[in-house]
Amino acid sequence: MGTILSEYVALILLIRKEPLNLFIYTVLINGVTNPLLNYCYLILDIPLILLETGVVCTEMILIYLLAKVDLRYAGICSVCANGFSTLTGLLWHIRH
Repeated sequence: MGTILSEYVALILLIRKEPLNLFIYTVLINGVTNPLLNYCYLILDIPLILLETGVVCTEMILIYLLAKVDLRYAGICSVCANGFSTLTGLLWHIRH
């Protein structure tokens, strides 16, 4: 839930339209990418930077298609949202 919340906050600040739709998009996008990332990281031991790169590219395309923003801007949104959620997650694990 932390990933969805942090990425939603980032997207709402960056895209600033249709908050309910952005929340639904965030849930749908992360419903696919987050479990896959966690499986590949925790079970297959694939480096996090490689996985995050794949997630950013995948989410960029999905943000572009769903939120109907420019592809470059979707890339910026994806980098910011994933960077924010990754940093939030790392800080959470450091503190606990």
